[in-house]
Amino acid sequence: MKKVLFFSCMILLPWFIRAQSIVINELMAKNNSTITDNMGEYDDWFEIYNYGLTTVDIGGFYVTDSLPDPSKYLIPTGNDATKIAPGGFLLIWADSQPEQGVLHVGFKLSASGEQLGIFKPDLTVIDQVTFSAQNADVSYGRLTDNSPTWGFLPSPSPGWSNNPDYIYLSTDSVNLSSVNGSNAVIVVHSNVAWTASSNQGWLSVAPSGGTGILQVTVTATANTSVSSRTATVTFQASGATTQILTVNQIGDIPLLEVSDNSVTLDYHANSTATVDIFSNISWTTSSDHAWLQATPSGGSNSGTLTLTITSQNPASINRVATLTISGPGVTDKTISVTQLGTPALPTIVINELMSSNSSVITDNHGEYEDWVEIFNFGSAPVNLAGLYFTNNLLEPLKYQMPSGNDSTILAAGEFKVLWADNNTAQGILHLNFKLSQSGDYFGIYLSADYVIDSISFPFIATNTSYGRYPDNSGTWYGFYDPTPGATNILKVEEYKGSDLRLFPDPVSENLNIDMGNASDATVEIIDFSGKTVLSGNYHENLVQVNVSNLTGGIYMIRIKNAGTIYCGKIIIDR
Repeated sequence: MKKVLFFSCMILLPWFIRAQSIVINELMAKNNSTITDNMGEYDDWFEIYNYGLTTVDIGGFYVTDSLPDPSKYLIPTGNDATKIAPGGFLLIWADSQPEQGVLHVGFKLSASGEQLGIFKPDLTVIDQVTFSAQNADVSYGRLTDNSPTWGFLPSPSPGWSNNPDYIYLSTDSVNLSSVNGSNAVIVVHSNVAWTASSNQGWLSVAPSGGTGILQVTVTATANTSVSSRTATVTFQASGATTQILTVNQIGDIPLLEVSDNSVTLDYHANSTATVDIFSNISWTTSSDHAWLQATPSGGSNSGTLTLTITSQNPASINRVATLTISGPGVTDKTISVTQLGTPALPTIVINELMSSNSSVITDNHGEYEDWVEIFNFGSAPVNLAGLYFTNNLLEPLKYQMPSGNDSTILAAGEFKVLWADNNTAQGILHLNFKLSQSGDYFGIYLSADYVIDSISFPFIATNTSYGRYPDNSGTWYGFYDPTPGATNILKVEEYKGSDLRLFPDPVSENLNIDMGNASDATVEIIDFSGKTVLSGNYHENLVQVNVSNLTGGIYMIRIKNAGTIYCGKIIIDR
């Protein structure tokens, strides 16, 4: 879905077009004292420069020091650190230590000379360079940013421009509508003070000078002629190459254009997308299906439409609606909107988990590890192979379950324990992450767009679990008696050997404590995280404790009376 640049619209292009605006700009294969990485180490590095108009995310791209092996190292996805703003520079550490961060790749550069390349996800080349023997602390780079000429740079500029003095414009041309006040915003990058001037009185520029990174707005008066007109804005500074911005303003003729004629959205309700409208007339929108809405439903001149899917796609196949934009004196414009079909999700849920296990259950290597229990509530077997598991909402594809092993199959009604120990070498059911005891996220995904089940859980005390009761229900409890690999059970211990009675149990509002002939007792109710949530001193034989403000679940109760401590559990029913 290609965006067309009209007046102040930004270009939003798919990765295979956006990626063309990045180049390898500079490298150093022998860094003894120039710059240290985030670990304080002097490592090899190379610099990526984005000379384009939009942010480029290199997550999912490949880099290599051997061009015959373009897929040597995959840049991780889902991290803002891999995004390069327009005119920005990104430093990559070639230290063969990817565990040190997302910007550390799995190879080093050879000071005796070799190759360096960056490739798209489909393994077509974006940019490459072959370099000869390198000297310590002398970089090799383009003599000016994005130029075709390379050379040695005795004054390295890692993460900065190679140009001595420069002015850079985010675009060299913009288009404006015919109406008075139509404008466009560009970004000016410079390392020297500059001034800007327009060659036409109908076009103004503000600010007219500056340095660093600034937004500059060009604004036109109304063009009452049917013919278009053109102006130029000159940006100049001493010692820097002069830059020219060409501004085209259309004539006063009816105009209606859209930046996208097709949009695809996922199956969820309330999925949205935006489309830019470039116009100098009044216009209205209409949809041929009720599940597609546009906001606003009409307007005048240019603007932005928000397309909203009002309901989840009930079918497994895609459905298509058409939005029509109409205006006087122009041909209607249409936008085809496709909503993906709802996938057939496996019949599994996250049923129970433990984020701090010191004595409950060991894995196949005799180790006490974090674990998550998966339950197949369906009537047919489910294979976990190919599904994705994660503890990071922003990284849904963190771990993909391998295939080719029967241990990934859950029979109908079966429970399966996965070990969250960050040790995949110990077996197919061991995940590449751990759970945080202080609270964390766990999700199962069919793909990046389709979540099967997920849970954000709170702090969980050591050797207690957090799970559904009953199995596959929507209610979660803390369990003092975990049941990994088996059905979840809510149970309490009876009080024996004393006159103490607790009733009713389960309790929803008032818990009665009959202490027989005793009195003067201290009562504490403790939740599954170990926190005392209710306490008090009582001087009667029959005590009534209001628990209506506590959430449902299992609680420990501790009663101190006449030097004796009674401990047990109660269920609060909600």
